Amino acid sequence: MNLQLKAKIDQLTPPYSEDELCQIGVAHKAVPQGERNWQELTDYLGLEKTGEQYRQWTNYRLKQQGELPIQVEQQEAREEDPILTLKRERIKTRDAVNSYRRYLREDARLETIVEAIGDAASRLQLPLVSYRAPRSVEAQEREAVLLYSDLHIGVDCHNFYNTYNQDVAARRVGKLASEAIRYCKQNGVQRLHILNLGDLIHGAIHTDSRIEQEQDVIDQVILAAQLTAQFLNEMQAAAPEVVYRSCSDNHARISANKVESIASENFGRLIDFYLKAALAGTKIQFAEDNLDYGLGRFILDNGKVCMFAHGHQDILNQVWQGYIGASKEFVDYIFMGHLHNAKLKSYQGTKVIVNGSICGTEQYALSRRLFGDAEQILMVFDQENVVQYLINLQRA
Repeated sequence: MNLQLKAKIDQLTPPYSEDELCQIGVAHKAVPQGERNWQELTDYLGLEKTGEQYRQWTNYRLKQQGELPIQVEQQEAREEDPILTLKRERIKTRDAVNSYRRYLREDARLETIVEAIGDAASRLQLPLVSYRAPRSVEAQEREAVLLYSDLHIGVDCHNFYNTYNQDVAARRVGKLASEAIRYCKQNGVQRLHILNLGDLIHGAIHTDSRIEQEQDVIDQVILAAQLTAQFLNEMQAAAPEVVYRSCSDNHARISANKVESIASENFGRLIDFYLKAALAGTKIQFAEDNLDYGLGRFILDNGKVCMFAHGHQDILNQVWQGYIGASKEFVDYIFMGHLHNAKLKSYQGTKVIVNGSICGTEQYALSRRLFGDAEQILMVFDQENVVQYLINLQRA
């Protein structure tokens, strides 16, 4: 840093006022080009902005005061070292080429995955399942919502509280199907909404995820899709009409970096691709009416408005007001997963239902002393009345 400027700064006492920062910026602009480094100045002043932001801010203040001719910024651009300009352009070109190559790799990989999943779906042989109305139950227009989430295929854990692997997962999904069918028939359910709230695979987004997993992500996707296809096929016996919906989550995101990931780039979409192919000849209805990839909405026959999401982007005590604000209507029920512990809370008339998990207490939960049985929620709606079943899967 220029010594004269540094001496001038040292005469001031932080925190600096805006006028003082502007004066420092003006003095720095007078420093010879070879000694002028805005980032070094910003670091020395301890400002929470980049050097370029500080330079632009100084120019903006001078323009407001009518003290900065338009030619100044043009002159600064002309004074820039041509070698630095050339290097900058080379870096931009290199980054563009690398970005394009990365896109081609990811695109080719995605095509390979889709082909593998389509091939696996074509080879899956599902038994024919149909609904038979129970004789002892009076026919009524009852609806039910079954929450299906946090399967976490790929986890292989054994602790004092829980044992889980792909074999246990298959048994638990099987028990969930048989118990949900039993309760739906007992209540004469005519329409069943199955909500896939996400995290069907464990993915590879955390270090402990990679340590615990027993398959790579592609194998996880195929196995989770097969189990879910068999589950949905069986659920045709629960009601004359079965409607399936899903949403994106965090464990199935393609990028491990959550800052760089977007909701549409999610392995969960490949699972739905598999399900539609495998269940093409069944009566399962695939509703595609979500508000976006991560947020769904539907209305029950009794007029109640329901919304659902995985829950990784929501705060439990604030989700009700956020969803009402987003939808511009009152929301009666909000369904979420992610927390691995079943909850039901009411906020100003809105009921927030958090599903349990199928995997139960794995290493992450154990390390934080978060214990809970493997369980899923079934809710039966009979006009204004609601019956909630907490289906325990721990010992399946």
